[in-house]
Amino acid sequence: MCLSPTLEQQFFVLAEYLGNASGGSAHAVIRSGEAAAMADVLRRSLLTFGVSLASATLLAGGDALVDHLPVEGDVFVVGLSAGDAGAIARHVASHGGVRVFVVFLEFALLHAEFVAAFRDGAGADRVVFATSLPHWNDRVPASETARKFAAAVTREEDRTPLSLMSFAATRLVHTALSRMYRVSAEQLADFFYNNVAVAVDDMLYGPFADGRACPATESGAGCGRNYGATRISVWPLAVRWTPLCRSCSLP
Repeated sequence: MCLSPTLEQQFFVLAEYLGNASGGSAHAVIRSGEAAAMADVLRRSLLTFGVSLASATLLAGGDALVDHLPVEGDVFVVGLSAGDAGAIARHVASHGGVRVFVVFLEFALLHAEFVAAFRDGAGADRVVFATSLPHWNDRVPASETARKFAAAVTREEDRTPLSLMSFAATRLVHTALSRMYRVSAEQLADFFYNNVAVAVDDMLYGPFADGRACPATESGAGCGRNYGATRISVWPLAVRWTPLCRSCSLP
């Protein structure tokens, strides 16, 4: 069960942002064993908002991503690994007309590399991701979750996207357990499915639906829902230095 925006949600929100902002077309460079399926989801998301997928480069595990990035236009990059943040930084610095959209979890896992690669801020406004989290190191946070996170994690260097994800997930699990008279894996799953959507502080999760509850088919296949999170915003990497976000409509 996902507690963060799913990949499909991120594609959808970013596609909506592109459709509202500029339209036109976008490229994709995807390094994954499921690259073809990801490209298809991205293509359909883009088409929903009048944006076409101009090209999709599907790579195997050992292939270099940066070798396939366009020199201009918008490109979705999936499958980042160690060293890619620096390569992306050099690419956007060399090509002022390119904008790179990355998956938030990959950005979070490589956050230290991104910070080092973009330490002077150049080009950081052209690396973009979608997230439901508040800013992880806002010194004057408006978000209740961010305020509690800052109080719990007192060292600024320890406040990262990944640690905030863990903090928010822990808050959610604590809330769920506090409402259960008996704890088990089944009871925990039922908590989410019975409540459909769960709010903790200023975070909202769901909706969730158990596929077994679907009356349309005997198996219930295709009827389950796991939308991960809502209130998703589109942010540039430059938010690392200036905690402001550009909101995008929800899917």
